[in-house]
Amino acid sequence: EPCAVKAIMKKDVQKSGELLKREVGVAQQVKSDYIVNMKDIFEDDNYVYLVMELMSGGELFNRISTMYPHGYSEGVAAQVVRRLLLGVRYLHEQNIVHRDLKPENMMYVSTADDVTLKISDFGLARVYTAENVMKTACGSPSYVAPEILKQSPEGYGPAVDMWSVGIISYVLLCGFMPFSHSHMPTLFELIKAGRYRFPAP
Repeated sequence: EPCAVKAIMKKDVQKSGELLKREVGVAQQVKSDYIVNMKDIFEDDNYVYLVMELMSGGELFNRISTMYPHGYSEGVAAQVVRRLLLGVRYLHEQNIVHRDLKPENMMYVSTADDVTLKISDFGLARVYTAENVMKTACGSPSYVAPEILKQSPEGYGPAVDMWSVGIISYVLLCGFMPFSHSHMPTLFELIKAGRYRFPAP
């Protein structure tokens, strides 16, 4: 059976061993048609090997930038977002918050299909409970939710994934980001203020 294998050097794992343990733990826990499923894990003296479901269609990011630089049609974008939402719902039902949803972490099943994609990469994912409030500032800057940036003592919850879904939806429809600035603090202020436009064309 064809599979994909993610090979991680152990010397790199020593620096971020807890992150890898968390990623593997979450990946082993999830089994869904909307998630890139992990099949097994092996290791030798130098590497840890994560055996994953093969996704031969590549990343959503590459599809947007090479085939649809001006955005998907509304019909196709709606189907893509529906699959993404079903995946997020499944994760949240398992009390898992992804925290890094972005087109680079969405994989297509095949090159011939513009709709069937799955969520991947659980390196920043956390199991969420009312007692285990998340406060860590993490995620990709352009997709990060304002409540993560505000760093309130109450922390944040699963809703941060829904913010990222909104950003991805925007990008699918027009091909560029709703919040964009080369100066990172200014970008974060724009996100916290929720200031964006959707140009009519």
